[in-house]
Amino acid sequence: MKSKELADKLKLMLYKRDINQLLADIYKSKGDYKNALISHQEYKLLSDSIFNKESIEKITQIEYEYKYKQAIDSANIRELKLTKTVLSTAKDLEKTQRNYLWAIIGVLLISIISRPLFSIKNSTMPKPLRKMPSWSKSYCVPK
Repeated sequence: MKSKELADKLKLMLYKRDINQLLADIYKSKGDYKNALISHQEYKLLSDSIFNKESIEKITQIEYEYKYKQAIDSANIRELKLTKTVLSTAKDLEKTQRNYLWAIIGVLLISIISRPLFSIKNSTMPKPLRKMPSWSKSYCVPK
């Protein structure tokens, strides 16, 4: 009985349950069925409480693990989206740089090709006009 009081005092549910089971067996073997029934009922009540507590802890743990996995999956999805965005941006940048390069090449080719055309045009003009500044050529051309 002292162990039952001590377990009650310290709120040790597992020991209280085991003590009540032992007491129920002892009372039953002595023929004290009333106390055996009371001890067995307390044992059953404590056993159910412990089972419920353990079940709640397991459910809580499972819920936590589920939420943790969801958070990881969500982070992975965000990472994949971000990676896709970065790759898309890199491709767009590469395409833009390539377009700028082609534009520069085009401008250079046009300037290289048009240079001889302007020199041919200048060579068809009379020599004295070729040496004059370009703004004065329009005023000095004979009509």
